[in-house]
Amino acid sequence: MKQENKTVIKDFKAVEYMRKERDRIGRETQDMDFAVLQKYFTERRNLSKVFSCN
Repeated sequence: MKQENKTVIKDFKAVEYMRKERDRIGRETQDMDFAVLQKYFTERRNLSKVFSCN
């Protein structure tokens, strides 16, 4: 079998990263109503397209 090249980030802790991001998003959105939440996530989605690796 041929082994695929994989990118590994040394010392990257996925679980720790996800917990920090979830907590950050929770703090940013805790007092938002539904309409503001929709706008927040739409803007975040559009921003992530700008920085996409593709």
